[in-house]
Amino acid sequence: MFCEKSSAYSNIRQHKPKMATDKFEESSSDEMKIQRLKEFALMLRDYKIMPSTARRSAINQKKSSIRRIIIEAGAHHTYTIAPPPAIGGLIQRDFDPFDGIFDPPYGMDVIAPILDSIDVAIGSIQDGVFSKVITNIEIAKDELRAGYAFVAMSIDPSNRDLDDVLDAIKIAAKDLGIEAERIDDQESNTRITDRIFEAIRVAQFVIVDVTGARPNVFYEAGYAQGIGKIPIFLAKQGTKIEFDIKDYPIIFYDNMRSLREGLKSRLQAVAKGSEK
Repeated sequence: MFCEKSSAYSNIRQHKPKMATDKFEESSSDEMKIQRLKEFALMLRDYKIMPSTARRSAINQKKSSIRRIIIEAGAHHTYTIAPPPAIGGLIQRDFDPFDGIFDPPYGMDVIAPILDSIDVAIGSIQDGVFSKVITNIEIAKDELRAGYAFVAMSIDPSNRDLDDVLDAIKIAAKDLGIEAERIDDQESNTRITDRIFEAIRVAQFVIVDVTGARPNVFYEAGYAQGIGKIPIFLAKQGTKIEFDIKDYPIIFYDNMRSLREGLKSRLQAVAKGSEK
């Protein structure tokens, strides 16, 4: 059974100051997203009624991009799932329904919550919720912490490779007099989401490693984009890059040395560009 849900990550849509000539383009883009969501919902309903290899393949081809649109709309949720008492088993935390479409845990219906998320996403896009909120956000220059970099990446205490990546990021930044910090570096008793927002808001640089990234990493990157900051994206060689960040100049690394050198060079270039 679904025990609880944690709000996934809201608006990760990039918003820049819009001119009047951009309104038609934005409207067309929103209409396309709504159409894609409706088509995917129909695919799920058809598959639920009559599963087939062709329908499964079509869903697999579309689900990553649809999931991203839902995240952008602030309608994505993860769940804590407990097995039926008669069966027993492990509790699954942060379960993403998109990961269980064809292999649902304990035989549960995961298509229904996806359809609910699609409905909420369509409503949010139609209402223009993010445009109204994000375009009203203004960051004063004197609020920025010069020389401060916020790091968004996966956090897993059991994965020592992630510690090496974070250390390499911090070393590259320190060589340039920049303090790089991941949210768990802070000692605080306040809500982690509030601290993330504040850290991104005041950061001069936002560094995002999408290697094995969970939704929260894209959420943090998207929030930065939403307030007018372009993240510096990193990824280990071989990482599958989501469609909507493929156009960004991602720094690919195959070892910690190439990570440090690539990031250091990019930070220098970004810093020079911000001085102009």
